[in-house]
Amino acid sequence: ETIIIGSDRDSLVKVKDLDSRVEVGWTAFEPTDENVSLAIKMGCHHIGCSPNLLTPEIVAEANHRGIQVRSTNVPDLEAMRHAVFCGVIGMTINFPEKLTAYLQELGIPQD
Repeated sequence: ETIIIGSDRDSLVKVKDLDSRVEVGWTAFEPTDENVSLAIKMGCHHIGCSPNLLTPEIVAEANHRGIQVRSTNVPDLEAMRHAVFCGVIGMTINFPEKLTAYLQELGIPQD
């Protein structure tokens, strides 16, 4: 499965125009209602947000609206744990082995 993630909205729209089956995610950084609405309008499947701006309620609301949430630029273990707590489906991280160990510790299955 291929997912194209980026911050350039015009490029993501062009990808969807070329092949509507391709999943795209917009790195919006801020999980505002306006950004979630823009992501939906662009045909995105994911929205990328900074972990310090996320709450479980924000992630649940985005999911309810049909958008999955990823966390971007996760700087440390505390932010990683917070993103997992909020319910993100993925994250951009520089220490994947620590994320894997944490998910195993929580009993969360991994693909």
